[in-house]
Amino acid sequence: MSEIIIPYFEIYIFIYVSFELFKEYLNYRQYLKNLQKEMPEEIKPYFEEKVFKKTQKYKKAMAEFVILKSFVHLSELVVALWIGILPKIWEQSISLANKIVTSPYLDKTGMIIFILYFLILNMFFDLPFDLYHTFVIEENHKMNKISLKLFIKDNNLQLILSWIIASFLFYFILIILEMKIKYFYLYIWALTLAFGLLFTVIFPHLIQPCFNKVVPLEEGSLKEKILVCCKKEGFPLKKIYVIDGSTRSAHSNAYFYGFFTKHIVLFDTLIKNLKEEEIIAVLWHEIGHWKYWHDKIFLFIAMIYVFGLLFIFSLITQNSYIAQCFGFYSFSNFVSFVIFCLLVNPTDFILRFFMFWISRRNERIADLYAVTNGYGQELKNGLIKLTKDNLGNLNPDPYYSLFNYTHPTIVDRIKCITMALKLTNKND
Repeated sequence: MSEIIIPYFEIYIFIYVSFELFKEYLNYRQYLKNLQKEMPEEIKPYFEEKVFKKTQKYKKAMAEFVILKSFVHLSELVVALWIGILPKIWEQSISLANKIVTSPYLDKTGMIIFILYFLILNMFFDLPFDLYHTFVIEENHKMNKISLKLFIKDNNLQLILSWIIASFLFYFILIILEMKIKYFYLYIWALTLAFGLLFTVIFPHLIQPCFNKVVPLEEGSLKEKILVCCKKEGFPLKKIYVIDGSTRSAHSNAYFYGFFTKHIVLFDTLIKNLKEEEIIAVLWHEIGHWKYWHDKIFLFIAMIYVFGLLFIFSLITQNSYIAQCFGFYSFSNFVSFVIFCLLVNPTDFILRFFMFWISRRNERIADLYAVTNGYGQELKNGLIKLTKDNLGNLNPDPYYSLFNYTHPTIVDRIKCITMALKLTNKND
C-alpha cells in the first residue's frame, strides 16, 4: 500500500488565501459604508453633519488604503513562499554564520542573521505604505504630527529593538530544543510566559522612553482627583505619567500597567481635549478593567492558546517532510519553528475574533462601572469628544466591526451608557 502524500504547502496557501480574501471582503463592506453620504439617524443626536462628513472622508481613505495594502501583502507573501524566499534567506544566513562561528553555534548564529534579514525585508515592503499612511492620509486629515526625521528614527529603532528581542527569545528556545527534553514544549511555554511578563515590566521603563517623553503628571486638581478616585476604590496606584503622544499623532489614549502596583499613563492630547471630570470618567473605566480582572483574564487565555500551539508544535517538530514542502531541505530546530509559525498564522484570525468578542464585552462592563460610580454622563461626553478628535468610525459595517473592533461601536456604547443612566436615576 503506497504512502499517502499530504500537500501541506498547497493546503496552507489555500487556507491562508481564503482567510485573507474574507478579510478583504470585510474591508470592502466597510468601504461601501464609508461611501454613504446620508447620515444615519441613530448618530444624529450626538454628532453634527460636518463631523460625519469629515469622518466619512477619513475612513474612506483609510478603507481604500487597507484594501490595497492587504492585497499587495497577500500577493507578496504568496509569491515569496512560491519561489522559496524564506529557504533562500536561511541558506544565506547559514552561509554567513559559517564564516563567523564554529559548528556548535551555527544554528543560533544563523537564526540571528535570519531574523535580521527577515525584519529588513519586511520593513522594505512596509515602508512605502507606512510613509503614505503617515504623510498623506494622516497629514491630509490633520492627524499627523510626526516629522520625517522622527519617523525614520522610530523605524530604525523599532527594527533594532525587534531584532534584539526576537533573537533573545529564539536563542533560549533553541537551547531548549537542543536539550531534547521529552516535554520540551512545557519549558518553552514557561519561557514565553516569563518573557511576556518580563517584557511588560521593562517596556514602560526601557523601551517606551526610547520613543516618547514620559514625565510625571504635574501637581494640581487633576492629580488630586485621580488620587482620591484611586484611594476610594483601593486601586494600587504608584505613579501617574503623561506621555507626549502629540509629537507623533493627534490621537488620544490612556492606559495603566503593572502587576502588583499600577502606573497610569495619560496622553497629553487626552488632557488637552477633555475636561478634568471627563478624564476621571475615563479613569473609572480603566479601573473597571482592573476591578474585574480583565487584563488577567486575557493573560490566562493567551497562556492556554500558546500552550495549545506549542503542544501541536511538539507533534510536528521533527517532521522534515513538512519543511521540504516549504522548500527547506536543510532541516534544523529553527527551521521547524519557522514552519510552525507559518502553519499557525491563520489561527490568529480565529483567536482575534474570540478575543475581540471578549474585549467588547469587557469594554461594556468597564463603561457600566464608570456609570455606577457616578461618571456616566461625563464618560459619554468624553467618548463623543474622543470620537470626534480621533475621527472615529461613525458608520461601521456590522460584520466588519464584529471581526475587527476591540471596542463596541460608539453608538452602541452611548446607548448602553444612556440606558444605564436611566436605570440608575430610576433607582435613585
